Amino acid sequence: MSFFRPNEAPSVHIEMLPANTIAVDAVVKDYVPNSKSSLGVTPGMFITAWTRSKQGLSCIDGETEESFVNDTCYDCEYHCEDYEIDADGDYTIDHYDHGSLRVWGQIRVDSPCPCYNDGLGEVSFPCAAGHDGPNSSDEVSNRTLSLDHMAYGIHVTSLGNKLDDYAVQQWVEYLDGEVIVGEPERSINTFDGRNNICWGSNDEGENLLEIESLYKSAPSNEDLLSFDGHDDNRYDLSEPEEGDELPSAIWLGEYNHRPRALVCANATEYANAYILLATSGAKTNDTGIAYVPVMLYQNVAIDDDTVLDVWVTDEMPIGKRLMFFMYGQDEGFRSIYLGQIDNDFNLEPCKSQQQLSSEQAELVSS
Repeated sequence: MSFFRPNEAPSVHIEMLPANTIAVDAVVKDYVPNSKSSLGVTPGMFITAWTRSKQGLSCIDGETEESFVNDTCYDCEYHCEDYEIDADGDYTIDHYDHGSLRVWGQIRVDSPCPCYNDGLGEVSFPCAAGHDGPNSSDEVSNRTLSLDHMAYGIHVTSLGNKLDDYAVQQWVEYLDGEVIVGEPERSINTFDGRNNICWGSNDEGENLLEIESLYKSAPSNEDLLSFDGHDDNRYDLSEPEEGDELPSAIWLGEYNHRPRALVCANATEYANAYILLATSGAKTNDTGIAYVPVMLYQNVAIDDDTVLDVWVTDEMPIGKRLMFFMYGQDEGFRSIYLGQIDNDFNLEPCKSQQQLSSEQAELVSS
């Protein structure tokens, strides 16, 4: 075996992209979880898709967590870390040496409400002050929010499992052969600072295609950012210009009605694939990752006995195209590099042969 002649099909990561993706980027980046998470720092790959969508994001009317805290919690006697009370002898404590003791004078006690330290999400209603919590009507309003300049990101482990996702508003353009991007602005339904998405009770996407689709189809609320705040950030977007180049990004342009994805291989976990992609002319950057856009071709006869749904690049600098295969949905997807093909390779659907099963796919990868 060698890097250039592996004895089995090298593994890669295939990230499926939203249909309206116009630019993509990939870097190797450690995932640092929120402070409350039990996860440690995890090596991973961070993939970004810039999209343009004319679909407006719907909104839910009603009281939000933010407005409830502002209007109710801030003036509550329990909205504090601790406070002082007068003990007139009616209080008792259990002391580990002296047993049950009556308490006199002023004492400090913890607040019976966790809102001050941990947020409204940790409060069980009715709360200590007797309030029932935000009264949301869950009715969709006539208002919609703009999604015409969005960037969606996904952080995956080196082996392709999702760690986190994020969304921001950001302008992207193509100028003189370079992708240029403006400054990002916060989007609705995202946390401040990290811009990771708050899914709430909604289904959570596992790839960029699902993330974008679920994000724009779920009605938004004002728990984390007001509707006006989202709109204000949209108006504050800076149109990129010369000097705002992002050299690692790839411009895809408009959708051509064929599903698209980004094939990625970092130099540590996918060493064979990284070398093969890099030497074939795939995009690389100094973080140690090779990546290339691909499109889906279904029911392709890759030889006389095998028909597959395959992901294929455009012509590469070496004068060939690259072919990849994804399979194994029941046990988690596995993606492999099948090899180079000639530019005139027949990618038209083959109707005379059956689709390859997952069991047969194991033979292809060996």
